[in-house]
Amino acid sequence: MITKNKYLWIFTTLLLASSLLAGGVIVKYLPILIHQTIDFCRVIIVGNTSKIFLAGIGTIGGLTLVKLGSMLWKMNIWGRELKALTVSIESSVVTFRGERPEAFCMGIFNPKIYISTGLIEKMEQDELATILRHEQYHLDHHDPLIFLIAYITQSLFPFFPFLVDLMDHYRTQREIMADVEASAHGNTPVLRRVLQKLIESEPQTEIALVPAISAHATLEARIKVLTGEAYKPKMLGWKRVVLSALMLVVIGVAIGIPIKVVETHNEGVDTINACYYTV
Repeated sequence: MITKNKYLWIFTTLLLASSLLAGGVIVKYLPILIHQTIDFCRVIIVGNTSKIFLAGIGTIGGLTLVKLGSMLWKMNIWGRELKALTVSIESSVVTFRGERPEAFCMGIFNPKIYISTGLIEKMEQDELATILRHEQYHLDHHDPLIFLIAYITQSLFPFFPFLVDLMDHYRTQREIMADVEASAHGNTPVLRRVLQKLIESEPQTEIALVPAISAHATLEARIKVLTGEAYKPKMLGWKRVVLSALMLVVIGVAIGIPIKVVETHNEGVDTINACYYTV
């Protein structure tokens, strides 16, 4: 059964809203910056200055796209490696050869649960059943898709740094919720044994787009929840929230403030005359 997940709408809305804001700035100011000479409120900006500015924006954008493309390429390579290592496929569960105990949910349009032969050898039958319930929660709630949308949003819009904290918070909370599902009906002691074994094992290769029961970055918080210890969820860092809010104000002002633009051509030189004006 596929279950609705509010985070799908949250991250999708953030992606669309951020795209609209960035697009608004680009559409409004890029035509101005590409001119050879700019007269902005009687401040002359020569061609080289605007080219340097454009080169800086292009570099930041290029590095961001490289980071995103690199992650997607790693996912593609990893998927091919898993396909080569596949031992069996039963319904939505794929078993692959691997010494480390690993279990995760991966796939966007046709997600599946992946478990390694090392995990099967290390766990008892009741422990394996608990692990499968945990990963089934991720499968039912579209978590691989949401992780992808969240990572794209975080990568494309680094000027909103609160997105990093939001992604970390989401990852931990989803693992906790999957643990709650897996430990239902009196299976909490079994899940504790599973997590303890995973802590003692070599950490698996963690990829930002893959929810996994063995994600070491989330184990401490999850064990505290299971054992009833005081656990305070990591909230968004106030510095990053304030910085993101300031960037939002700057972008909003840049988009909303009215600018009058006049293009002139004199002796083969294209000049754009732009300045703020009151409506």
